[in-house]
This record gives sequence, C-alpha cells and structure tokens, in this order.
Amino acid sequence: MLILIVGMPSSGKTTAAQIFEEMGFSVASTGDIVREEIKSRDLSYTKENDREVADWFHEEGRETLVIERLLSKLKGKNKVIEGLRDPKQMERLENKTGKRPVIIAIESSFESRLKRELAKKRFPDMTREDLEKRDQAELRLGEGELIGKADYTIDNTNLTKEELKEELKKILEDINI
Repeated sequence: MLILIVGMPSSGKTTAAQIFEEMGFSVASTGDIVREEIKSRDLSYTKENDREVADWFHEEGRETLVIERLLSKLKGKNKVIEGLRDPKQMERLENKTGKRPVIIAIESSFESRLKRELAKKRFPDMTREDLEKRDQAELRLGEGELIGKADYTIDNTNLTKEELKEELKKILEDINI
C-alpha cells in the first residue's frame, strides 16, 4: 500500500508521517530530499535556499528525479510519501509504481499553521508574510490540485497528536490496513 500525504506548509504532514512511521510504515519526505540536495551543494539551510532547491526539483524533467529518490528510500509493503506538491510529480509517481496512491490531505487554518511554523524555528526569521509567499508558491506548483484529489481529508487545526493518530487509524481501517 502506498499512501501520499499532502497539505499546505505546517498543516501537520510531517506529524502524520511520523505517526505512520511509529505504526511500522516506511516513510519518505520530499522535504528531506530537498534538504539532502541543499547539503550536497554545500549551501546553508535558509528559507531562500530551501525555496530555490525545491523549485529546481519542479523544473521540467526533474519531477522524475525527486520520485526516484523518494522511492529509493521506501522499503516493505506499507509506504508513505509525505509532501508532494506538484501534479507532475504525482503523474511520475503513478507511472513509476503502476498505481495511484491513497491520498490523505492534512488541512489546518492559516493561523494554526503560522503558529506551528514559528514554533518549529526552522527559519529563525520566518514571518507571516514569508508563510503567505510560501503558500502562494506551493499553490502555483499545484498543491491545491493535489489536495483536491485527496481520498481523505483531516482538519488538523485543533487536533492533538493522539487525535490525529486516531483519525489516521480510521482511514487505515477504511482501506483495510
């Protein structure tokens, strides 16, 4: 079984992926692929370099590269990919695996996502405007289209990690895993 977790920045995709990992799923993250590429280029991890390298993966022909890197990290029967943002990447994923994954969209209000983003302190100088720009960039890539294709949607605005886990378990029961 292949599950794809999609959603806007700081909606809770990584937390959902961690929960799946705790349940024994093999997990790969597009964010990790971007960070690995930044490191391989000897760049500092900044929001500018993160955006530049993420955009590089979305240029024509590189959609397959990110999919190959993600799939190479996945082992076993039950797999999760967290964070695809581009319908072209989804198409490449389906071509490589021969099937459509189950798509779970994690949604959360902008204010909730901003609060999480600031708490993460991934980028110490992150602002509301930065998250708004990041949202716009993600939507330009097609994130909204992927969210719209979701088989399941979880509103994670006010959920605890345990409540999110219960919602994910319900989905697994529904798809017989």
